[in-house]
Amino acid sequence: MSDVLNHLDIGGQRYAYIDLHKLLTPVQLHRLPYCLRILLENIARCAPASLPSVLARATGSGPDCEVPFQPNRLMFHDTTCLPALADFAGMRDVVAELGGDPTAVNPAIPAVLTIDHSVIVEHYAEAGAVDANLDIDFRRNSERYRFIK
Repeated sequence: MSDVLNHLDIGGQRYAYIDLHKLLTPVQLHRLPYCLRILLENIARCAPASLPSVLARATGSGPDCEVPFQPNRLMFHDTTCLPALADFAGMRDVVAELGGDPTAVNPAIPAVLTIDHSVIVEHYAEAGAVDANLDIDFRRNSERYRFIK
């Protein structure tokens, strides 16, 4: 695997990357969609033992195979991840009821939650309008914000 691992130095920082040109011919690499190139790089980095069978499948010469994927982190949007957060909360409750440590129930991959929230404008064209609107929003959505926190 070390023969495909390269390094790039930029501004005093060193970055490691997988050189796909050392895994595939230029024609094979050109035929692969970018999303599959990214997946292939991830496999080479995180599951190198799977690389030969995945490469054979990617180039059309191998049988179907399972493709491992291990992202560095998961990014959740608040409206789509609230069910996942509710699942974690439920699992933690059950673990606590059974006498286990609920803090042990966590995603195996680091997860980042982004909140994209619009504040309803009820006060405008007056001093303190922003603070008044935020105050109203926090009161309306306090349960949601507490749960997410």
